[in-house]
Amino acid sequence: MEELRGSLLYSIRYDLGGSIVEEGVLDTCLARMREVFPDLRPRLSDLSVFNFSYLARADQKYVLAEEEIIFKGQHWHLRTELDPAGTLGFWLQSPKYEAKEPCELAKRLLGSHQQFLDDKNLDYLIYLSRNGEVRGRLSSFEIPADRGELDFGRRVDQILSLISDQVAQRKRYKFHDFRPIFLLSDDAFASEETRNALVFLDQNSAIKQGCGLNSSATDEPLRGSEGRYVANTWSFVVREQCWTNELEQMFSHAHSHWFQIHGSIFEIRDLEAYIDRTVIKRRELNVAYLQSFGRFLEARKNEMFSSIFAAQNSDFITKNAQYRDDLEIFMTDFGIDKQIGILKDFAERISNYIVEQNNYLSLLESRALNRNTKMLEVLFLLNTAAGIAAFAPSIFSSDIQPEFVFDLPRMLALLILFGSFIFYFGVIFLGSQLSRREQVAVAKKDWMKMVDD
Repeated sequence: MEELRGSLLYSIRYDLGGSIVEEGVLDTCLARMREVFPDLRPRLSDLSVFNFSYLARADQKYVLAEEEIIFKGQHWHLRTELDPAGTLGFWLQSPKYEAKEPCELAKRLLGSHQQFLDDKNLDYLIYLSRNGEVRGRLSSFEIPADRGELDFGRRVDQILSLISDQVAQRKRYKFHDFRPIFLLSDDAFASEETRNALVFLDQNSAIKQGCGLNSSATDEPLRGSEGRYVANTWSFVVREQCWTNELEQMFSHAHSHWFQIHGSIFEIRDLEAYIDRTVIKRRELNVAYLQSFGRFLEARKNEMFSSIFAAQNSDFITKNAQYRDDLEIFMTDFGIDKQIGILKDFAERISNYIVEQNNYLSLLESRALNRNTKMLEVLFLLNTAAGIAAFAPSIFSSDIQPEFVFDLPRMLALLILFGSFIFYFGVIFLGSQLSRREQVAVAKKDWMKMVDD
């Protein structure tokens, strides 16, 4: 019997915290990265897949490096890609594994997958700790002293150190996402038990029951393309000869958009938590503060939703029906429509919340202004009355001096009247200046930095 073959391919995504798409900024970043990655080049593999009308409006993506790394004593292939919209991608592929029986091949592949997880998480925990994300229940994990053989976090930090001062800042999603893709030879892919053990990452079934897992034993339906690949959101099993450049581009497009939307959801959640902390616990916030934050939020929402437009329009971006169908299958499997719905719900909720708080604070400020205005009117009336009263003795005095300048009571009365006018209009002018200065200061706030802090 011919040996069954299979390999592992990982698609891994990290967030850079902002875009570098502006022409001058992009040129600066590419020049810096070329000093570290001399083989940096535009990624041309997607030119044969997408419509020119889409490519003309899409950011050029780049391959930073392709290299061989040693992992568990074997040579693995690593490709690093940059999306100037703000994403760093890694494609890591294992050598081919061989076995005589389908279940034996599944065991080897799932065993290698577990080794990958164990080693990757050493680097991942160090990366999260360095970026201040080991909190909540994550704080119960012990941070390793040293990473293993995989060093994705170090590579991300290296690239950020080159370009961070050029990135158009937004909230950086500091977690990563990865998806395993099992590439199988024809005979291995033909085994339903092997496919299901791999697509469900069911190592226990493969080892203990001899791959005794079939589609009828699970409640989750399998998606995919008949005879080409199957998927269940978190892992994918593909017939090796069907993993073409075109299929990889469809998968990469779906994964990148899912990751981008997922990061935006967390950004909106952090913004909501920030508003909750500052508005509920700091009642000194004013309308100008909330209005400025509301404008910032609307701008971020527009950026988010404009950048995911292509994710919902497979007909618009692909060149033929096969590419379109593959892209729609991957987008469905990643649950992109669901993610967009969640993002819209979060964004709408926080917008409504800001409007409600803004209206409430406007009402409070309006009441306070009315009270202050009435108080000023009363003070002005009292001062005027006091001035007129001060005139009375001098008006009816029998020994009034003929020289007005030496009439002390009358001079005091005039000074009081004049001072009242100065005080009344001065308070109004000073209030308007302070309000305008406060509005300008609020408008210049770096909201992303404040949220991060």
